[in-house]
Amino acid sequence: MQMGFKKGRIVEAVVTTYNEDAAPNAAPVGIYGIDEKTLVLKVHKESDTCANILRTKGCVINIVYDPLMFLRSALTARGEPEIRQADVEKAEKVDAPFLRDSNAYIEARVLGYRNYLKRDRYGESEVYVFKCGVLKIVILKAYPVGLNRGVAAAIELAIKLSRGDKKGLDEHIRIMRRTLSASEYREIASFLEQCR
Repeated sequence: MQMGFKKGRIVEAVVTTYNEDAAPNAAPVGIYGIDEKTLVLKVHKESDTCANILRTKGCVINIVYDPLMFLRSALTARGEPEIRQADVEKAEKVDAPFLRDSNAYIEARVLGYRNYLKRDRYGESEVYVFKCGVLKIVILKAYPVGLNRGVAAAIELAIKLSRGDKKGLDEHIRIMRRTLSASEYREIASFLEQCR
């Protein structure tokens, strides 16, 4: 499979599902690779993503290099559309959409799951661990894509903000301002301003 998946490594991706009303839903999720055909997702019980995966038994894992997509999918309030119907297309093998602008996507079916109570510095939350089988892999854009610190800073900022952690935000924003293109940074800064 490749695409950065190795046993024991977490790959940050955007998982897409459909809500009960058929609206597309997106959330940044860390994905663990077990082997070439099996991936593991940890999703908070309170999320629409968890409810959608439990209901449909599938999802799409989008390999994304767009820092704004990570931030939009992490910070858009529940019930507000973080992605539009025009941004997605229905996957072939699961009841979920894929992001048209992703670099690649993986259609995955739930093989099994368990839940547990997670305690960390952010408090307590119930987490579902989904073991998923890879049904289909689609490469939409040619590789390789060079690494960029601004993208990494946006992903880390999305994770922190989704957990309510606002420490060190200025450093992440400074890295994005310095290392992303001016247009990418302006778009992210405008979005973050709307979220305040």
